[in-house]
Amino acid sequence: RFLVCTDDIILEGERFRLNIALHKTSCSSKNPIPRSVPLTVVAAQILVRQMKLKMPPDGIIFRQDNGQPYSAGNFRSRLHRLCTKAKVPKRPPYALRHTFATNLAGDGTNRTIIGQLMGHSTFRTTQRYIANNFEYQQTAMDRLADRFSALADDKMVTKVVPVKK
Repeated sequence: RFLVCTDDIILEGERFRLNIALHKTSCSSKNPIPRSVPLTVVAAQILVRQMKLKMPPDGIIFRQDNGQPYSAGNFRSRLHRLCTKAKVPKRPPYALRHTFATNLAGDGTNRTIIGQLMGHSTFRTTQRYIANNFEYQQTAMDRLADRFSALADDKMVTKVVPVKK
C-alpha cells in the first residue's frame, strides 16, 4: 500500500511528520527501515484540511472526487492534467523525486540531508537524482568567495570579472 493514512501521521509538538513504513526499498529489504519526513507548514495545513473531511474507517486521507483511493494510474493522469494546466512538460510521478532533489541542492541544502529525506542509504544514489547544473556550482563558488573575502584585507581582494558565456 502506497497511500497516506492517518496512522502514518506523527504529531511532534506543533509539527507534523509523515512516517513511511512501506516504500520502494522496504519491499526488498529483510529489515525494512521506515522513513520519517518532516512536513512543511503548508503541507501540514493541507493534511489537516483533508483529515477534517469525512474519511472512511480505512483512514486513507487523499481520495479521488468519487471517494475512491488513488491508484497509480489515477495519480499519473491527474499529474498529467496539472502539467498541461501549468504548461510544463508531462512527467511521470517518479520524476518529481529528481525535481525535489535538484531544487533542494540548488537552494544549498546539504546533500546528506537530501539523501536522508529521499531515503537513500548511500550518497551515490542521491547523486543520481541531483542535476549537474552550472548555475548551482557557480552559486556555491560565489558563496565560498564571499566567505573568504570577508576574512581578507580589502587590499587583497581583487575585482572579479564575470566569464562570458
